[in-house]
Amino acid sequence: MSNNILHIFIFLMQSPINERINFLINHYTQGNVSSFAEKVGLTRQLVNRLFHPDISSNKYPSPSLNMLTSILKNFPEVDANWLMIGVGEPFKLVPSTLDNKSNVGDKDWKSMYFELLDEKDILTKKYMTLLEKVANP
Repeated sequence: MSNNILHIFIFLMQSPINERINFLINHYTQGNVSSFAEKVGLTRQLVNRLFHPDISSNKYPSPSLNMLTSILKNFPEVDANWLMIGVGEPFKLVPSTLDNKSNVGDKDWKSMYFELLDEKDILTKKYMTLLEKVANP
């Protein structure tokens, strides 16, 4: 996996819930809010308002518990911890999938996953070090 993709994962883990929902919209429906709303049983307007700041407070509205529940019910592979609080990875690991061999040589998916987690940890530490240097020159 390229460094750019790992940077995207780091960004998503630190992003507000609205951005994580936007990530799911892009993933499942190529950015089509109407299609995503239909898949989760909500109106387009309800989902779309997450991406427009409230006029009076200039803050983005938070999704309702009903919206979050609907997303998790319709996309059971989405990790609830990641969606709600930004901890972990966007998608749950399916144990049977990890046991299957990949078509990239002798490595299996489980080994590749743990290698990527190690890379992510290294990049996260480098990112935090950079942030500290910028914050405290």
